[in-house]
Amino acid sequence: MLSPASPAQLSTTRPVTLRRRPDLVVGTQWSDGQTWYVLKDPIALRYTRLRREEYRILELLDGRRSLTDLQRIIEDEFKPQRLPLRELQEFLGKLYERGLVLSEARGQGKALLDRSEKEKKRRLFGALANPFYVQLPGFDPERLLRALLPCVRWMFTPFAVAAVFLLMLSALGVIVLDFERFRSQPEMQSVHAFFSPRNLLWMWVALGLVKVLHEFGHGLACAHFGGECHSMGVLFMLFSPGMYCTVTDTWMLPNKWHRIWISAAGIYVELLLASLATWVWWLTAPGLVHSLAFSVMFLCSVNTVLLNGNPLMRFDGYYILSDWLEIPNLSSKANQTLRDTVLRWGVGLDLPAAEHLPRERRLLFLAYAPAAFLYGWMVRLTLLWFLYTFLKPYKLGVIGIGLALFSVTTMLIVPLYRLVSSLVSTMPSRSMNLSRPVLSGILTSTLVAAACFVPIPLRVHTLLTIEPRAAESVFVTVPGRLTEIGTAAGESVHKGDVLAVLENEDLRTDLESLEQQAKSMEIALHTQRALNRPGELQRLRAALAETQRQIEKCREQLDRLVLRAPREGNVLFPPAEFALARLDAEASLGGWERVPLQPANRGSHLEAGTLVCQIGPADALEAVLIVDQADIEFLQRGQPVRLNLDAYAGETLLGTIEEISHRELDETPRQLAQRGGGELATTATAEGRERPLNPSYLVRVRVEDPELSLRPGLRGRARIECGTRTCWQWLRRALTQTFYFSF
Repeated sequence: MLSPASPAQLSTTRPVTLRRRPDLVVGTQWSDGQTWYVLKDPIALRYTRLRREEYRILELLDGRRSLTDLQRIIEDEFKPQRLPLRELQEFLGKLYERGLVLSEARGQGKALLDRSEKEKKRRLFGALANPFYVQLPGFDPERLLRALLPCVRWMFTPFAVAAVFLLMLSALGVIVLDFERFRSQPEMQSVHAFFSPRNLLWMWVALGLVKVLHEFGHGLACAHFGGECHSMGVLFMLFSPGMYCTVTDTWMLPNKWHRIWISAAGIYVELLLASLATWVWWLTAPGLVHSLAFSVMFLCSVNTVLLNGNPLMRFDGYYILSDWLEIPNLSSKANQTLRDTVLRWGVGLDLPAAEHLPRERRLLFLAYAPAAFLYGWMVRLTLLWFLYTFLKPYKLGVIGIGLALFSVTTMLIVPLYRLVSSLVSTMPSRSMNLSRPVLSGILTSTLVAAACFVPIPLRVHTLLTIEPRAAESVFVTVPGRLTEIGTAAGESVHKGDVLAVLENEDLRTDLESLEQQAKSMEIALHTQRALNRPGELQRLRAALAETQRQIEKCREQLDRLVLRAPREGNVLFPPAEFALARLDAEASLGGWERVPLQPANRGSHLEAGTLVCQIGPADALEAVLIVDQADIEFLQRGQPVRLNLDAYAGETLLGTIEEISHRELDETPRQLAQRGGGELATTATAEGRERPLNPSYLVRVRVEDPELSLRPGLRGRARIECGTRTCWQWLRRALTQTFYFSF
């Protein structure tokens, strides 16, 4: 059987025992100012582009012509081009490697099938090596697409496209013309709270549904314009479910606008869904449909702009740009041009310049390759940062760190490996200008040193809430029915004054039952003591001690049903929008409205963890920040702080750090916890209070001359200016914390 290296060893006068495969499907395209032939391998579903002279060589392979015959015919037909025999031999080897020709040896059909299976396995293992893009084996959807096409063919008519465009404009107009109402929606008041586990679940589901329709859009467009689709299946991109639809058969279509339409069909479907979802979200009340519509609107718009429609990522936008510029394999050609430029000017290898490449196209390649590389880094690092930030409060940040190390390592190793491979394969046959690598080394060292020691601003971002200065919160620690209200908003109280009284009938019933059990046990003790039964006496004493312990616990819980002022000051009621937060759906049936300690709420049920009021000065407010343990070391008194409140979007307040607590926070302001509608991941204590999952500390900030009308309970985000740090300082700190050594 002919091996890939065999053509280089063929005699120039003996017949070349290679024949063109008769089952190849051939199409033509016009790009780069010339005609190209596109060959489709129907077994491996691989596509190859050949120039006219290359395709002519393939046509002449009949098993009888020699290398000399082929050289003579090509040079006669394509004068004044010259075809050295060495280049002809190498080209025949490439044709064999691509499976486009057959030798006269037996078993060629089996060899083609084996090669196809190996290629499928290579693609599968290559996909599994990238955790951000896992593509699983799929099915052949050709019959399904042909059956669905008559139902959706109208979507590709000019009238349908114009209608969808008008729908997009109307959805955009709704938001632009009434932006104030759009900004006041609950989802826009707290963007970070939108990424709560519950909303992320809906976004995960919505993304899966959107991607199914997206890929069917590609497949149906391909079928509409005469192409074939033989592979569709499930994939996980950025850990989210989706589908893929292989439409490489579009390379057989001669009309580039048809190819562009097929590439843009997924974007077309997503923008249609985003427009419909915008109207549904705008016209529905908060609930399941409202949340799902907002997820679809967010995903279809942001995903299209940042990923799918961006030509710097190898998704739909990339293929649209590639077909529009008539440059197949745009990314590969740009990377090769950049690699050759680096080897020529940076390493000093004497490589021939691509004279056939126009100057404008060379500049395009040199601009596209680094832009795509940097954008890919930015997207991955942003995803890793978001994943780490999301997992960190749940003490799963090590997963994000592991994925970051794996991803960054692969992103560094693969380009370096390709560069070194090109260098190793090229150096033996090329001369080198030694002055260029020396200059490149000096320049690179200078840039690395500058990157390591140039100061970078350090900012700490965290959550905040507005509270009365030195105020203390009063929470319900034992659930019960509100029977008495002993105070009102603004009233002055002393430490120990009764604020409210709750009643828990189940708790009182349990206490009476336990007391009755204790009396029965005491009588039994007297009886067993008279009968002189030591074993039974010991058992009864232990049971009585446990019962008395439960009695004390019940009495202590009953005492906590009386809510008392923890200090002297004024009674401050929490804002109604935060007091209405419940621990779960069942608690929403409690019956109280606005704030708990109002006369109308007497008789209502209050759950554990309900913020009843705060005790403190009425006229002194401050910003209270919850700072993670990893960031507290950067803070010090007097540092400036920028405050942004959710209730005043677009407005910024200035403040200064006044106090930094050195004691770990054991109670979170209710309005900042996720279970209270905030963004901070917390866990509930036995007393019903919320505690941060991560060790955190309290930082108090004095607000400088606020022009806005502040009130206790407002929440938002803070940015603390902490000076500068260099990249070297960041790296040294990370190594010190990771490996527990200093240097």
